[in-house]
Amino acid sequence: MKSNYYRGGTPSSASPDEPPQGITLYLHNEIRDACDDIPSEDHVCQDIGVKNSLPSKATEFCKKLLADRRFAPCQHVLDITSLLDACRWDYCTCPGNDRSLCACESLNVYVRDCTQQGVQGLANWRDKDTCPMQCTGGKIYKACGPSKGQPGCGAAIELPENDEPCVEGCYCPEGTVLHENSCIVKEKCPCRLRGKSFPAGTSVPKDCNTCTCSEGQWICTQVSCGARCSAIGDPHYITFDGKKYDFMGQCSYYLVKNDNFSIEAENVACAGSISEAMNLPPSLSTGLPSCTKTVTIKWNGQNIKLKQNQGLVVNGQDITKIPHTISGIKIKSISSIFLLVELPNGIEVWWDGVTRAYIDVPAEFKEKTRGLCGTFNNNQKDDFLTPEDDVEQAVIPFANKWKTSEKCNDIPDVISSHPCDKNIHKKPTAEKHCSKLKSGLFKDCHWFVDPEQFYQDCLYDMCSCEFKILIYISYEAEGLLHGSGIAVLTVSRCLCPTMSSYGAECSRKGIKIDWRAEVRECGVHCPGGQKYQVCGNSCTRTCFDIAVDPECKQQCAEGCNCPEGQALDDNGECIPIGQCKCQHDGLEFPAGYKEVRPAPDGPELCIDSNTCINAIWQCKLASSEDMKDFPRASDLQSMCNADANMEFTTCEPVQPVTCKNMHSPDYFSASVCHSGCQCKDGYVLDTSSKNCVKPTECPCHHGGRSYGENATVQSDCNTWLRRGQCQNGKWKCTDRQCTAECSAWGDSHYKTFDGKHFDYQGQCDYVFAKGNLGSDSFDVSIQASIGIFNIQLIH
Repeated sequence: MKSNYYRGGTPSSASPDEPPQGITLYLHNEIRDACDDIPSEDHVCQDIGVKNSLPSKATEFCKKLLADRRFAPCQHVLDITSLLDACRWDYCTCPGNDRSLCACESLNVYVRDCTQQGVQGLANWRDKDTCPMQCTGGKIYKACGPSKGQPGCGAAIELPENDEPCVEGCYCPEGTVLHENSCIVKEKCPCRLRGKSFPAGTSVPKDCNTCTCSEGQWICTQVSCGARCSAIGDPHYITFDGKKYDFMGQCSYYLVKNDNFSIEAENVACAGSISEAMNLPPSLSTGLPSCTKTVTIKWNGQNIKLKQNQGLVVNGQDITKIPHTISGIKIKSISSIFLLVELPNGIEVWWDGVTRAYIDVPAEFKEKTRGLCGTFNNNQKDDFLTPEDDVEQAVIPFANKWKTSEKCNDIPDVISSHPCDKNIHKKPTAEKHCSKLKSGLFKDCHWFVDPEQFYQDCLYDMCSCEFKILIYISYEAEGLLHGSGIAVLTVSRCLCPTMSSYGAECSRKGIKIDWRAEVRECGVHCPGGQKYQVCGNSCTRTCFDIAVDPECKQQCAEGCNCPEGQALDDNGECIPIGQCKCQHDGLEFPAGYKEVRPAPDGPELCIDSNTCINAIWQCKLASSEDMKDFPRASDLQSMCNADANMEFTTCEPVQPVTCKNMHSPDYFSASVCHSGCQCKDGYVLDTSSKNCVKPTECPCHHGGRSYGENATVQSDCNTWLRRGQCQNGKWKCTDRQCTAECSAWGDSHYKTFDGKHFDYQGQCDYVFAKGNLGSDSFDVSIQASIGIFNIQLIH
């Protein structure tokens, strides 16, 4: 094209990552590209003999290059005249400031063509005086570099070997690689993940493993991980292997089926779970998608049903007190939203009491699950395995085969239109609400969890949603208006499950977003003392949880919980964890309790941290005094005689309530609790018999004697006769008037009506007694002399 010595030759660039200059002006376009320039026969670098003109400088520079003796052998195989002409042309038309670079490119092509003609010794033709190559980014010039390029960070850090001729250019020195046009050591190579760059040494989680960036590549641990299956909304399923599908069956289905246990989901029309609870006509739910109404767990002969609004039924009995434990199965509330069921085999079931169910299985269950949750073998292709051991290709035939009862009809295998296509009038509202998943509200999570699938699920649910169903509300649940009376089912019932699901996935990836504050339709109201937490501690909801499960594996639990450092007590109030009671051998111990227990190294004095921090016992070797002062509580239990209405307590009262003090007892709190016996509720201690009796059985005491209930005593006196009746250990007395006597005798000895005795030696007349009763009156006088009384009565 430029001259015949270019035949078969390919221009080389100054470096593998920089395009050549000069030559490319003629060779960069493909043959099919149209050429708009009109060819000219005039040479652009015509030497007109003017010194220091551009053509003159071009001629001078190119002749100097070609005069190099190293190129002399080339003159025998190539036309030197054509090369001089091409060199001058490139010099004059070079677009850069340094025109010698373009001219040197012509020479570079000439050298390569000459080498192909068999001339040897031209590999190192460049030097500091002849067309030196300017390298940047730490690169150095190599006369013979790899033709396939040079190592770079990432997957191309090692290049395959090849037999093609080497290529001169700028290359990174040995021990370094190319990254963003600069040379760095391999140890500093960053890694890329989903379009984002991470510096060397960065670690990112991958399920239960950790991947670390090393020399431009991710090096991951190889721990076998568990998996999660979910059923959300109308219901959208994700299998253990990550396969996503929708199924609108209205029956009970096996989510997980195993030889030793099963987990079932009862699906009803989406309004059905509400309409059944509200006793509304079934016709309201006709044609609506299905939602999960209940989850049933069957294990080792136990039947556990998780109902709407966190209702719990165990073996047919309603359970109102949670936590609940049976046959090693632990059922507890980990927040105001979620119930958690922990099976002894390590499986966990999460239920929000509305439409969200999650099943977590440990790694040991790989290839041991079947059902709507799939096969858990890291292979999505066989997730649709049926009870007949065939793999269905479509959702409906697969899911129909996992019904738990044949009484339900199969869902027809027909392609249904998207709800947003059927209910086009709902689509704008659905897009308005669901677009929040893709908005800046969740932007920090978008890289970790792709929102697209959740957005599509949200559109499906919202376009299916019935916004105008009237229901009666007498309880508080996520997605419904609070209070009681007739209310409208808002969009929250259809919007919040998918939004919550995306928020939960973000939290599992470590991205905590308080999205409910911005999406008011999904707001959560917390009882007094509790507060909403995006990622609350699943292990510290109650004092009981802390005490009985110190090895609890902490997980994110969205919902209302006590503030950090507090937990719910038996009364449902938030208290400092330091005030939580401890548990041991089925007994409950107050904070500060001490006791001696056997241990491998000898008896230990165990203290519940003095403030019961985390309700965990702190133990140390016990002294002989400790063993005497703080005996083991379980050893003292047998001392409490149940036949005497006594019970064991870990904090014996300083002053027990007895028959004598029960009406006005003085209460004292023990500075250090000791185990002992106390009367059962409704009983008090009879100190005389040492038995606990009902207050109505307490005896009364009088004159050194004991009297039973309803016994009576009578006491004569000068003025009154007091009759007492024993009631509840206390005398109840009646008062009535009695006769009385005043007397005088002997040597001036007197006794008054009230029984007072005195002597008086007077020798005169005295009023002995006088008085009146209504219209009657009396006056008794006495004349006293030595040893003689004369009495005169005046009436």
